[in-house]
Amino acid sequence: MRASQWFSLTAALTIVLLGSAPKLAAQTTQMPPPSEVELLAGPVTLYPSIVLRDVGFDSNLGNDPDEPKEDFTLTAQPRLRAAVPFGSTLFTASATVGLVYFATYKDQQSINRLFEGRLEGATWRLRPFLAAAHNHTNERAGYEIDARVLRQEATVSGGGELKFSGITSLTGFYRHSTHDFGDDERFLGTVLANQLDHTADVASVGARYAVTPLTTITLDVEAQRDRFDTSAIRNADSVRVVSGAQFSPDAMLKGGFAVGYREFNPQAPVLPKYRGLVGSVGLAYTLHDATVFRVEATRDVEYSFEPTTPYYLLTTGRLTLSQRIVGPCEVIALGGQDKLQYQGVEGSAMSGRVDRTLTVGGGVGFRLSPTMRLAVIYDYAERVSNQLDRRAYLRRRVFASAIYGQ
Repeated sequence: MRASQWFSLTAALTIVLLGSAPKLAAQTTQMPPPSEVELLAGPVTLYPSIVLRDVGFDSNLGNDPDEPKEDFTLTAQPRLRAAVPFGSTLFTASATVGLVYFATYKDQQSINRLFEGRLEGATWRLRPFLAAAHNHTNERAGYEIDARVLRQEATVSGGGELKFSGITSLTGFYRHSTHDFGDDERFLGTVLANQLDHTADVASVGARYAVTPLTTITLDVEAQRDRFDTSAIRNADSVRVVSGAQFSPDAMLKGGFAVGYREFNPQAPVLPKYRGLVGSVGLAYTLHDATVFRVEATRDVEYSFEPTTPYYLLTTGRLTLSQRIVGPCEVIALGGQDKLQYQGVEGSAMSGRVDRTLTVGGGVGFRLSPTMRLAVIYDYAERVSNQLDRRAYLRRRVFASAIYGQ
C-alpha cells in the first residue's frame, strides 16, 4: 500500500474513533501536570517550577573546529502549568520561558518561549483531546546545526483513546505542524529557511494492552507527509509501524520503548529511499534503591540543511549511571554517541558521509527534597567526520544545574 493511501486510511480511522464518542459523563478526568509543587487559586490548580541549567563554562560555544570561543553561560527556565476542570473535561496549559545568558558574547543571548494547551474529556470508554503548541526559540536546531538560530514551530493535534475493556483500548490522532526559520538565519553559508521550512502532517492509529497494572504493550501505525516550501527535493511520504511497551512510574523499570519499521519515500527520484529499523528508548532502572541506570536511544530519519545531502539516518545512544553515596549525595557517570549517516543526491561526492559525536562525563548530584535537585557535571565532546574536517570539533564544559518543582 502506498504512503498516501496509508495516510488517508489512518486519518479516516482517527475521525471514526472521534465520531464514536458517547455523551460524556459528569466526572472529572484525572490528569494533573507531573509536578509536586501545587498551588490552588479557586478552581485553578497551578504547578510552578524553575530550572537553572548549563550554569558554567563552555570551551566551544559554536562547536568551531578552528577558532573556538569560550564563555560563561547560564539558562534560567521558569515554567507555570495550570489545570482547570470543566465538569467531565480538563483544560491544561503551560508557559515556559528560557532566558539564555552569556557573559562575553552577548549576540548569543536569547529569550525562548514555549506555550502549550490541551483540552481533554473522559468517560469510562472514551478520552478525546485537542491540543496546540507554539515554540519560539534560538536554541540549536537538531544534531547538525551548531549555531543558535531563530526558528518557530507551531502544532495542532486532535485524537483520542477508545477503551474496549479495562485493559484494551484503541488510539488515534492527527497532527499538523509548521517549521519555520528566520529569513536571515544562515549556517555555513546556507540560508536555512530555503532548505528546511516545511509542514508535516501525521495520522496515526494504535492499540494498547495492559498486560499488568504496571506494564502496557503498544502497537502504532503512522503515516507522515512532509512538504517543503522551497526545497521540493526533500518532499517525502513515509509509513512507520512500531511496537513497544510503557512502564508505570511505580514500576522498577520506568519509561518506555518502541521499535519497528519505517518506509521513507522521497518524491525526488534522485534521492535514495530508506526502509529499515527505527525506534526510541527511554528507560530507567533502580537497583537496591541506590543505583539508577538510565538508557536513551533513537534511530530515525532526520532532514539535513545541506543542499546535496537532504536527509540523514540518525542513531543515538546515551547511558547515565547514578550511584547514591551517602544521604542525598550521588555520583554520576555518563556517556553517549550520535551517528549521522548522510544520504546524498545521486552522484553527489557527499554520499556515504558519516559524522560521529562522542560524549563522556561525570559529576555529583544532590537530591535535597522531592522537589529540589542539584548537579555539577563535567563533560567532553568530540565530533569527527569521514569527509568534512569543517564539522570536526572538541568541546569541554563544566556546568551546574538546579531543578525546583518538577
